[in-house]
Amino acid sequence: MLTLGSPDESAKSSLQAMNLSFFAAGIPKAQPRVKAFVRGGHAGVYTPDSAETWKQEVRRQAIANAPESILTGPIRIELDFFLPRPKAHLTKHGVPKPKSPVWHCKKPDLDNLIKAVTDAITDTQRVWLDDSQICEITATKTYALNAVGCSVSISAE
Repeated sequence: MLTLGSPDESAKSSLQAMNLSFFAAGIPKAQPRVKAFVRGGHAGVYTPDSAETWKQEVRRQAIANAPESILTGPIRIELDFFLPRPKAHLTKHGVPKPKSPVWHCKKPDLDNLIKAVTDAITDTQRVWLDDSQICEITATKTYALNAVGCSVSISAE
């Protein structure tokens, strides 16, 4: 018996699951908002390149770990962002203080971090056709214990 919204079991069994994972090292940056301007009486828009170095690292890792063939079906993605911990959270020996927080509850916003990573992966044209294929996202934003960056896990049926 099928429930509303569940994939047909026969179609599901004929598809082969594909999984890939990678870690993009560096300080995660949010996808900047498009900016508008007027110059010489003409309006225009541009996207600031403040996240470009971060997105280049995500693209580099996505290409290095890309599947043999592009993913064409529904995609699940899990993103774990590890951001730098402020020095106030650390003891003089560099160890997190007992009461220092685990969760990063400040800017950058999690949704904009997700957008930067998914846009960078889409730009590679090596993993999926378009980020509109993403049907499920799980994401966290915590302070790093070791390396800063983003752990990316992608699965497709």
